[in-house]
Amino acid sequence: MNDKIKKYAWVGLKITLSIFGFWYAFKSIDIDMFKATLQEANYVYVLLAILIYLLSQWLSSYRLRYILTAINDEVPAIWNAKLYWQGMAYNLFLPGGIGGDAYKMIAYSRRSNYPAKNYFPPLLADRLIGLCAIVFLIGILLPLIPDTDDWWSNNWLFILPLLAIPIAWLIIRKWFGSYASVFNKSAVQSLGIQVLQMIAILSIVYGLGVAINTAVIYVFFVFLISSIATAIPIFLGGLGAREVVFATLFPLFGVPAPDGVWIAIMFSIVVIISSVPGLFFGFSKD
Repeated sequence: MNDKIKKYAWVGLKITLSIFGFWYAFKSIDIDMFKATLQEANYVYVLLAILIYLLSQWLSSYRLRYILTAINDEVPAIWNAKLYWQGMAYNLFLPGGIGGDAYKMIAYSRRSNYPAKNYFPPLLADRLIGLCAIVFLIGILLPLIPDTDDWWSNNWLFILPLLAIPIAWLIIRKWFGSYASVFNKSAVQSLGIQVLQMIAILSIVYGLGVAINTAVIYVFFVFLISSIATAIPIFLGGLGAREVVFATLFPLFGVPAPDGVWIAIMFSIVVIISSVPGLFFGFSKD
């Protein structure tokens, strides 16, 4: 009974935080203007964003499949992609379930007959390498943000994000030695995933007709920060977290908060639409 209470309390917390995130974001925008923006949006660009995001998720599934070779598990590409989409759907649409990563561990175990616990390290390595790629790209963008030139040249702290990938390699080599052989290719794949998602967010910007001008660097920077926020498992599939980040950080760069909220909400819609196919993939061993 206590376990059930804890489980439902955790799910309730996630739902509450996601609702709070959307409430916090929506209170900074004019609803009528938001409706008008959606009505006037060019959904060709939004469709393009969906396709690009789907491509990024396919590459994510390929990265995980490649990392699994470190434990000598050769997983069929299509099977793994379907499982990856199932994990996305579990995280978004079945908050009371076992969770996307736990489901993948069980599915891999059933297919290979390896203990499910054997798949925790590769899933952790997958997350770690992906996170480090995001931090690395943040480090590249920092000196490109207007009015930071002097700070960049006089503060060595700006260098730290650029060290994310080398530091991650040292950590994996020391504590997860068997994954060092797959690190380099996985890191490149992770950079590719994030670049694709940055292109997707840019497509959304154009689709909404947001006048960003030179603020495209701000969009990319805030988007990468929001990607870290959505990885924290206290929101329902990350929903609400991105909206809070955009609504909070955009004004700091002199960009209207509503612009950021519209972009974040539309990206969340892209994520939701892209996750729907996972509801229709049944489990099989091959």
